[in-house]
Amino acid sequence: MNWGYLAENVKQDAIKLSDRVIIRYLYAFVLGLYIGFSNCHQTCAQSLSGHVYDQAAGLTDFDPIQLLQARSGALFANTQGASFVFDGVHFAALGTAQGLRNTTTFADLALSPDAQAIVATQWNQVFVAIDPRPFSLSALHFVPVTEPKSDGAANYGMLSSFGSGMVVQTGTGLRFLDVSNPRKPHFSPLPPIVSRANQAISAPLSFFGTNEAFWVSRHDGQICMFALRGDRCWGPKDGLPNRRWGGFLQLSRGVVAARTGTLLAILDTAREDVSIETIPDTSSTFDTYSRLLKLQRLPNGDLMTQSTHGVAIRHDAKWHALRLTDGTHLILPLELDASGSIWLGTFGEGFREYFGYGAVENWTMESGLSSGIVWGVDRQKDGPLWIGTDGGLDVLQSKGSPRTVYEDRTVETVSPGRPGILWIVINSSLLERLDTRTGDKREFSLRELGTVKATGGGTVWIATSDGLYHLFDDGSTVSQPALVSSRDLALTDLSLDRYGTLWMTGSGALWRKLLDKPVELVTRSWPDPNVQTEAVASSPDGTVWVGSMNGLYHVSLSGSRTSIEKVSDSSLPNTTINALLVDDKRRLWVGTSNGIAVQQDGRWISADTISGLAGNDIAEDSIFADGDGSMWIGTSQGLSHIIDPTRLLKRFPLHPVILSTEIGGHPYSGEHLPYQRAPITVQLGILDDPQSPRVHYRYRIEGIDFGWREVWSNQISDPVVPAGHHRLIVEAYDAATHTSSEPIAITIDMALPWWRQPWFYVGLGILLVGAIWLMLRLRTHYLVRQRSALVREVQARTAELERAHAELKIQARQDKLTGLLNRGAVQDALTLALAAADEPTLAVGLIDIDHFKHINDTYGHLCGDAVLVAMGQRFLKQLRTGDLVGRFGGEEYVLAIPEGDGTGTQRIRAIIDQVTRDPIAYNGELIAVTVSAGIALAEPDDIWDDVIGRADAALYRAKREGRNRVVAA
Repeated sequence: MNWGYLAENVKQDAIKLSDRVIIRYLYAFVLGLYIGFSNCHQTCAQSLSGHVYDQAAGLTDFDPIQLLQARSGALFANTQGASFVFDGVHFAALGTAQGLRNTTTFADLALSPDAQAIVATQWNQVFVAIDPRPFSLSALHFVPVTEPKSDGAANYGMLSSFGSGMVVQTGTGLRFLDVSNPRKPHFSPLPPIVSRANQAISAPLSFFGTNEAFWVSRHDGQICMFALRGDRCWGPKDGLPNRRWGGFLQLSRGVVAARTGTLLAILDTAREDVSIETIPDTSSTFDTYSRLLKLQRLPNGDLMTQSTHGVAIRHDAKWHALRLTDGTHLILPLELDASGSIWLGTFGEGFREYFGYGAVENWTMESGLSSGIVWGVDRQKDGPLWIGTDGGLDVLQSKGSPRTVYEDRTVETVSPGRPGILWIVINSSLLERLDTRTGDKREFSLRELGTVKATGGGTVWIATSDGLYHLFDDGSTVSQPALVSSRDLALTDLSLDRYGTLWMTGSGALWRKLLDKPVELVTRSWPDPNVQTEAVASSPDGTVWVGSMNGLYHVSLSGSRTSIEKVSDSSLPNTTINALLVDDKRRLWVGTSNGIAVQQDGRWISADTISGLAGNDIAEDSIFADGDGSMWIGTSQGLSHIIDPTRLLKRFPLHPVILSTEIGGHPYSGEHLPYQRAPITVQLGILDDPQSPRVHYRYRIEGIDFGWREVWSNQISDPVVPAGHHRLIVEAYDAATHTSSEPIAITIDMALPWWRQPWFYVGLGILLVGAIWLMLRLRTHYLVRQRSALVREVQARTAELERAHAELKIQARQDKLTGLLNRGAVQDALTLALAAADEPTLAVGLIDIDHFKHINDTYGHLCGDAVLVAMGQRFLKQLRTGDLVGRFGGEEYVLAIPEGDGTGTQRIRAIIDQVTRDPIAYNGELIAVTVSAGIALAEPDDIWDDVIGRADAALYRAKREGRNRVVAA
């Protein structure tokens, strides 16, 4: 029934009555009936954004049987004709490289109890593959398990984990595969529990193992449990319908669920209770495929299972259907992967991946919208959500599906005003005031309506191609729209900030209207030429954002100064900006023709259909921030409700993997290769990431590439492998989240060509040297005599210079008179001796000849010189290895003995006694010579003038005390 048509007819008939109250009540009654009912029934519910994988994605068979995600993140897809691994973009076929020869399709596929291995069955073989981490197709290898000799072809089928192994169905019963060591799997005797089940039920319909029990469904509709505490079967007498049961799942200890085509059974072994629930949107067709039915637990504890049009979800013991397909294809495989994507296999079509479950919910025409093209979204305070679409006006209550109020009318803007009043723009030419309580409406015709902003106080602002209009609604009377700007001002969008300032875009400019002031131009000067301004949003901090067909601009006003900065195009999914909104958390939401971008705390992140949105093209008035913090986004494919924006905007790290590497068409795993001019192909993947289809890669070869090379597929191809030992470095990059992965690397080790081998360079060098030698030989022979003469002359000159240099060196260090070390040489020697050890062991004596002036005056200066020479020679005769003596200046000598433990002082005293014991003879005269001396011991961190200074102080004490004595410092 067309409730909109009925509502209009009731109103027209009621106008003939004089009582306006009757009109209001009748219209309200019919409108309420319309909002409460719809031709959209049980399957008409929220949907998800998804993607279909078929032949273009690498599938060669479109009859899916099974989906299984390994612990490494690899998603295995089993079909009737082949098996595949999903690499994030495509399905890579398994084959001989993975150890599968005759056929690659499996009868069943399961994870070992510890999830370290993947167990698979074919009709005549059981395989076990260790799950590579990180995952690699090159490292994935299925190893056949040796069969017991007596069994022959066993016709292997179903698998289920139990204990430390796997229960395997054969044509004659059950076997037990021990995979406690996945590198050495082997068949072993059945555990007692499984053995009892095997004896009781020779051909189970389906089976399932838990930690404490083994469950079997029988062809007669019974479900039996075998456990240590006893065995038990449930059937019709226990309330279990006689159906084909499968899809087992343990809900809690002792509680197991199973399903048929349409029913769910929950068996509580402690209470021996059976409860039966009807699964919505299902049919008995699923009974035929009971072994392939699946119950999967969601992260929040809900249950999910296959349905006719997608999946059915059980929340708080209540079921609801999630419509994902049109129901024309049978859905069998089901998997919720680690990233939150729902995977379905649809017979005859391939596989489908649905994004954003739990974070985003969508409504489309299939789920109740009057049209998939959504133009405007807004909510009345504490009321329903109103949706303007290309096909009419829809309303969405807190629960349920959208209901259509107006049909066959393009509603472009919805804006709640006073309580119960909704302002809408219809077909760009009609502004309508709708009283949602009574059904009353009033229409205003304006040319090329852009948008409308209504406030709860009754103020309504209207943007048109003829300028800005204003009207006031006090609840009982409504004014006519009044022009408040020049008529040639074509406006596109409005934004009202918390201070009452109205911001406007249009005519290539930004405008504003302050309270009680006319419209004024803010700017029409932009960083780009010919900017057509389309959208505007104001932030509480005074910032204004302007969107255009050229990109996004950030406008700041400080007094009379306007600052404009363009947001980098790389921060946005597209430069065509259709909608802008600043939410309560000051996040900027930017709607473009290719998804949304959100700025929070200075960083950008984007979302699109791969993130879960219904569509990518966002309309002008279709971004709405709800009171609970969620966001509504209208797109050209439907309406998206972002339940938790923080989850949508969370950046997940990228973990690229190298699935396979080939050189010259052959698998390569890092071994040393002979030189060849062969191409390299590297297959890359992103596991556990729903955003992988928009991820691209960049790579470089160390030592070869100086920059990154980018590829927009998951395959790197280079025509020639560089010779030598190199690393190929790969990074993944998501432009939507602006996230890069940690680099991963492949080692390439290829022999160098013969012309780059070391022996080649050695041989070439030998030839070159030989040629040079031959060329120089004749000239060498010619010049040899001249060279010999020149050498002799040079040698003679060199010898003379060396002798002169030695003499100069000696002269520079010796005292010319005595031949002892001079003062500079003494200083150098003391410095070296003090620095040679951590704890210096050195005694230094400063010795002065007493009354030397008297000797000069009495015997003459020549006699004084002779005395100095004789004293020096006597000192030299007393020295041992390591001792040092030098003339410090005038009649002073320095004596250094390398003994600092007390013996050095004694030796200096003894040397002085020996030197002064005998007089010095000169020209027949015997001249008695005495000396005064000061002795100092070197201390840690001393430099030469420290110890000389102490010795000098001791010398002066000796002189003051009467001379002819030795004083220690």
